[in-house]
Amino acid sequence: MTAAREAGNYDGVRCADLRGCLLRFDRVWLMTTARGDDPFSEMDPAEARLLRDGFSVARMEEYQGVRVLLLVGPASGTAPAAGLPG
Repeated sequence: MTAAREAGNYDGVRCADLRGCLLRFDRVWLMTTARGDDPFSEMDPAEARLLRDGFSVARMEEYQGVRVLLLVGPASGTAPAAGLPG
């Protein structure tokens, strides 16, 4: 699969070992079109669980039709935002 930058879209290369890949990062940006209170609702349940278990929502911005979340790991030193799902 082509890297997102090369393809000109957001379809990046999927990591074969998502848990291993996530452990390399202190923060992750998540873009979602999920509606309702749960920004992880449209994700694969196993992938959503990995993100919920390893990261907290530090920031969430809502735009027309899309949400952008900053997820931070415990080593980031960034406190989670109050009132956001984490």
